[in-house]
This record gives sequence, C-alpha cells and structure tokens, in this order.
Amino acid sequence: MREIAPPKPLPPQKWGFWATNEFWVLASLTPISLLFWAAVPFFFTLIEYLGFTWWQSALAFWVFFGVWGGLIERWSRQYLADRRPALGPAEAHERPAALEARAGSEEAQLVRSPARAPTPPRVPTTEDWTEFYKRVFGRLAGVASVASDLGFFLLFFYPGWTSSSSRSC
Repeated sequence: MREIAPPKPLPPQKWGFWATNEFWVLASLTPISLLFWAAVPFFFTLIEYLGFTWWQSALAFWVFFGVWGGLIERWSRQYLADRRPALGPAEAHERPAALEARAGSEEAQLVRSPARAPTPPRVPTTEDWTEFYKRVFGRLAGVASVASDLGFFLLFFYPGWTSSSSRSC
C-alpha cells in the first residue's frame, strides 16, 4: 500500500508581505483569488490615469502583484490558520487510527488481486521549477526567478505586437 506523504508547509513570505508562487498555485482556483482579481480593474484604471509608459506599467503590475497578492496571502494564511480546528492530544491519536481502519476495509473490498496498480503520471508542480532554478543557477536561483518573472511582465506589456498591427503600409 502506498502511503500518502504529509503536505509540505508553505514557505514564508519574503519580507513578510511579498506573494509566494507556492501559495498562489494552490489559491488560484479558490475564492481567495477573487479578492486579488477584484482590484485589478482599479489598478489598470489608475495606470491609465497616471499615463505610465509600457515598461512602467509592467513594473507597476509586477509590484502590484507582489504587494497586493502578498497582503491577500498574509490575510488568508492568518484566516485559514485561525479556522483550523484545535485537536486535543486524545483526539489527534484517535482520528488517524479510525481513518486507517476504515481505509483498510475499503481497500480490501476494492482490491481483490495482488497486482500493483499503475502509478499515475507525474504532474509538474512549482517545486519542480524551484528545483530547476536551484540546479541551473545555484545560489542565484532567487535572482533568476525574479528576473524571469519581470521579463514575462515586460514581454506581456510590450506594445510592439499591438502597434505593428495598426500600421498601414
């Protein structure tokens, strides 16, 4: 029987308020992300009002994502930690034993043959990217990760692909 690995704790936020990729990978499909995306139209309206150029908009959105996403992440972590039920020492030992007994009986009913079930294909995670950056860049993995994020934002906001289609020859 394959054991389920305990979940890894999320890494701490940089500077106590900067967004982490590991949190947002998990939170992107939850109502937590709605709080982030609800403020994006106001941000873009402010950027238009201030008249930023394309690269200033890219830098501003990068900072906006880091700070606003980090503040939502900080609030969400605190809220979810407060909601976690506190188990006493007796309850903490009883629950896993009851779950194992139930899982064992269900497994015995479902699996009649001794053949091994095929392992599911491995799905890439953010930990894979973190390990990739560590393997390729070594001690500069954090700098390379930030540089690639910033490069993506600059590429996304670059006006070349929109302005070239409006030119008339």
